Amino acid sequence: MRDKSLTQSRISGSRMESVLPLLTGSAKVRVVEHYELPKVASSLADSDALALLDGSSRDASMLKELRFPHVRAYHVCPSVAQTRWIFPAGPAGRRALDEYVAQRISGKLLKLFTRVSLWCERNMLLVATRMFPALEQELAARLQQPLQLAYSLGTPGAYSKTTVTILSHENQVIAFAKAANSPGACAATLHEEEVLTGLASYATLRSQIPEVRASFRLDGVQVLVTSAGPNTPSAKIFGEGHRRFLRVLAECTGQPLRFETSRMWQNMQQAFARVEAGLTPRWRTRLQAALQLLGCEFAGEVVPMGLAHCDFVPWNIRTLADGRLYVFDWEFAQMQYTPLYDLYHFELMSSHHLRRRRLDTADALRLLLEAERETPRARLFFLAYLADVSLFYFDALRLGGGPESGILQDCAQLLDDRERWLAGTRRP
Repeated sequence: MRDKSLTQSRISGSRMESVLPLLTGSAKVRVVEHYELPKVASSLADSDALALLDGSSRDASMLKELRFPHVRAYHVCPSVAQTRWIFPAGPAGRRALDEYVAQRISGKLLKLFTRVSLWCERNMLLVATRMFPALEQELAARLQQPLQLAYSLGTPGAYSKTTVTILSHENQVIAFAKAANSPGACAATLHEEEVLTGLASYATLRSQIPEVRASFRLDGVQVLVTSAGPNTPSAKIFGEGHRRFLRVLAECTGQPLRFETSRMWQNMQQAFARVEAGLTPRWRTRLQAALQLLGCEFAGEVVPMGLAHCDFVPWNIRTLADGRLYVFDWEFAQMQYTPLYDLYHFELMSSHHLRRRRLDTADALRLLLEAERETPRARLFFLAYLADVSLFYFDALRLGGGPESGILQDCAQLLDDRERWLAGTRRP
């Protein structure tokens, strides 16, 4: 079985290997190169699911002769070794790719390369099963129509999940699903369902967020199905549309609370206790100083707390036909968080990921001068944001491992320079 070992080496440990059980509904998937199929055909009787790399229509016919009645053809993009997307063959795959809105030049080039690959039918994958794939069957039953599925593999980490684009047989995107199987990702998916259900009770927000279509657990995977939204990108620069959306969100969910009783303060205290042992001395000092200052400055103070999206960034926002924002990916949203949290997150993440430069102290000062028009406590709210997002990243590292995020390096620089941008903090 020399060829089998070569096949396993192509996908062993790859992201594609991790998603095959979702595609097939089987925990054990036999992986075979297309040229191996005639040689191993006699040994497939005990296999419930098969993944055939670089397969063709001729191979699909052979698989059906081998009593695999359900055969799906996919494109693996950009490659088997570095799988990011698994698209259904044909027009459905090209339509699913349209839902990917590239933010940077590199992303636009990748999308162009992927589109060419889809037309050229490169990196084909045939998935053959004895039984109808469980996820496809469950989604079809809940949405009451036959479906085609495209898969987008999430960034590895504690909250990694697979996003499924759900298309009709007419190649129209009708819904999205998130499939999570790690404890952190499952909890985040259930939390998003709760948040979206709560926000749907506000008429002023209902059309600007996804609708929950279904939520269920299937073979250890937590699945959340939401309505499809627009695929028109939003502005990469924070503008009036962003302010208007966040203002409505604050009006719907805001409540005056003493800061020390808020969920945000409790979350920060608990997260620091979880990660403290693994922090470097310098990071421990940074975060202790920030928490101590926040505790002293906000002692006894009532703050207008509200729901923060906590991942309010251009790639989680689209534009509706009337120009309003449509905001998705609410899995990290938190109640009882300080004002301006989402503004600060938008600027920090956009600077790091889109402009490819650090949000430095000069940038922070310009941002805070603008933010102080809305609240005199803008600088302390920025300190609270930096402490909270740093603790979030350290908690994620504790759960999922991996190197320290570049975002943490940006936060470290800003926290070290806090005396400069905190100067002139005003009382309400």
